[in-house]
Amino acid sequence: MASFGPVDAEHLFDVRENLEELAAGLAARRRDPAGLRTLAQLLKRTRTASDAGRLSDVGNLNADFHQAVAEASGNPVLIDLMAPLDSRLRRLFHLTSAPEDVGPMCGEHERLYEAISAGDEEAARSLAQAHVAGTRAAALGLLAAHALAESHASARD
Repeated sequence: MASFGPVDAEHLFDVRENLEELAAGLAARRRDPAGLRTLAQLLKRTRTASDAGRLSDVGNLNADFHQAVAEASGNPVLIDLMAPLDSRLRRLFHLTSAPEDVGPMCGEHERLYEAISAGDEEAARSLAQAHVAGTRAAALGLLAAHALAESHASARD
């Protein structure tokens, strides 16, 4: 993928919002102990990376968390559908991650984990949808600003 701009992100988020909401709801319904352990470990590792200021690691762990939610759903069709999105998602996270976003993102992941762990399917779906919608707004704003800066730089050249 040569570039990744606001339109590319819009398309990705259109798909993510629906698939991640479904994955979270199914994960809450299933409450797989191994999946819950994986999610808890990823939350801990993300907080550690965040506290150490390792933003690149946080981006990867963020993507790992979303992948683990899909796997915790136990639905092989959903897992297969989400797998090709992983590289795009990782690229998006690296392009749009900002230090001030890490704390809120960790908190949202923790609340999502709690809903999944409690088996609260409705809350898990709602939290996943709100999380992706919030990420959409922030990412699109950053990508639009990058695109504008690049167009101004090109115009000066």
